[in-house]
Amino acid sequence: MEPQPPRTRNPHTKARIDREAFWQIWVPISLGILLLVAALVWVILPGAAGVRSPIADVSLVLLIVVWATMALVILILVAALAFGLGWLLRESPYWFKRGQDITWIVSQQTRSTTSQIAEAVTSTNALGAALARLIARLRAAFSRE
Repeated sequence: MEPQPPRTRNPHTKARIDREAFWQIWVPISLGILLLVAALVWVILPGAAGVRSPIADVSLVLLIVVWATMALVILILVAALAFGLGWLLRESPYWFKRGQDITWIVSQQTRSTTSQIAEAVTSTNALGAALARLIARLRAAFSRE
């Protein structure tokens, strides 16, 4: 098993992400819950009507139960989505950093390999040039001028 790098995060980035999460996730969810509770209270509280028949009361209760059930399902879905986004917000920087580290390692290995190849080609060219120069000097030394 390969050693895992520590899960560190830049404190400035973490503070910025927390601020954005508060304003973009928690405030809208809180306002939605407050509006839902206010709507339920507004529906449940009796208005200015003086006398209601028992059938109207039963109908109202059944309507409230149906809408409250649908609202509860939507609330559970939104809460699950918020939890999932929070989890992704916490975990994704680690995986993105790991991918960035792997990319950096690959680039360093590529750079090292291309350096070795370039040195080999350069040294071969340099050897050829040195041999050509040596041959030229030997010819110049033994030629008649």
